[in-house]
Amino acid sequence: MRNTFFSLFLLFPLIAVSQKIDNTVSFRDIESNSYFRFNYENDVFAEKADENYTQGYNLELVLPILKKNPINHLFFKPKESNYKYGISWEHIGFTPNDYGNTDIQFGDRPFASAIYLKSFAIATDTTRHFRISQSLSLGMIGEIAFGQEMQTGIHKVIGSE
Repeated sequence: MRNTFFSLFLLFPLIAVSQKIDNTVSFRDIESNSYFRFNYENDVFAEKADENYTQGYNLELVLPILKKNPINHLFFKPKESNYKYGISWEHIGFTPNDYGNTDIQFGDRPFASAIYLKSFAIATDTTRHFRISQSLSLGMIGEIAFGQEMQTGIHKVIGSE
C-alpha cells in the first residue's frame, strides 16, 4: 500500500497535464543569464474563435541577482551545472462559447482564469546532457483573476463578439 501511494505521488505530475505557457522548456532557451521576455498567446490567431483556452501572457525576468531569492533554497541543485534564476508574472484565461449569455451554459464553462507569480530555477549540465527546470507558483484563480473583465474588454476594443 505504501509503495502504491509513493508511486502515484511520483507519477501524478506526469498524468496531470494542462495547457499553459512554459518558457522554461529547452526549445525556448535563451543563452544569456540576463533577459526579459514577454510572451502572449491568443486562440484567435489560430482558430479565429474564443473557445476553451483563450489567451495568456507571461512577463519573465531572468537575472543573476535572483539567485538570492529565498525560494531557491527549495529547489534541487545538481552539482557542476549552469544556473539561471528568474521570476515571472503569468495570466491565463478561458472563455465560454457564448460569453454574452448570462444563463448557465450546460456543457461549457464560465469565464475562468488564473493569475500568479512564479519563481523558477533552471539547471543545465552540458557535460552530462541534462536540464532541470523547477518552479514554485503562487496566485489566484476565479473571479479575482479578472478573466471576464479582460476578455470582454478586448472584445469591446476590437469591436467583435
